[in-house]
Amino acid sequence: MKDDLQIIEAIRKGNRSTYLNMLYKRTLPKVKNYIKKNGGLQEDVEDIFQDAVIIFVQKVKDRTFDEQYEIDGFIYTVSRNLWINKAKTNKRSVLQNEFEEQKEDKVDQLNYLINEEKSSIVNQILKELGEACYELMQLTLIKELSLKEVALELGYANDNVAKTYNYRCKKKLMKLVEDTPSILNYFNR
Repeated sequence: MKDDLQIIEAIRKGNRSTYLNMLYKRTLPKVKNYIKKNGGLQEDVEDIFQDAVIIFVQKVKDRTFDEQYEIDGFIYTVSRNLWINKAKTNKRSVLQNEFEEQKEDKVDQLNYLINEEKSSIVNQILKELGEACYELMQLTLIKELSLKEVALELGYANDNVAKTYNYRCKKKLMKLVEDTPSILNYFNR
């Protein structure tokens, strides 16, 4: 208790180094032990302890600190409460981040499924054009090959032949789409 009175007196006189040295020697190890046992890091210990000391010093300066309480017990209790609040906030933040990640995963999965469904529908539409147009459209639209590459791949005489077939197949595709407006509606969702 005698040391407590010296600390209070040092605070009131503004002798910062005296009371800080005493608090760091006496009280910091107890706070450090508690915070580390409860998942805190060294930087958490320093932040929490510093905040608790500031609260204590302010109470002494305002003369609202009840001198019948031990300083160590007061700072320890304030530190513990600050750590509990910080841990709850961190947990809430971690849970929020996990929720956001799960939400993003679900959106990614949904987008994947939609793209797969659209791809499946495109394949069905292209198959309705017939085998030759299906192959040609796969190469030009899906694989994005040049007409020269398409001519080589499909064994056409040259890229002009590939261009002619490509034009005919696209015309068939446009006709199919015009005759089935629900296809466009599906892709405009």
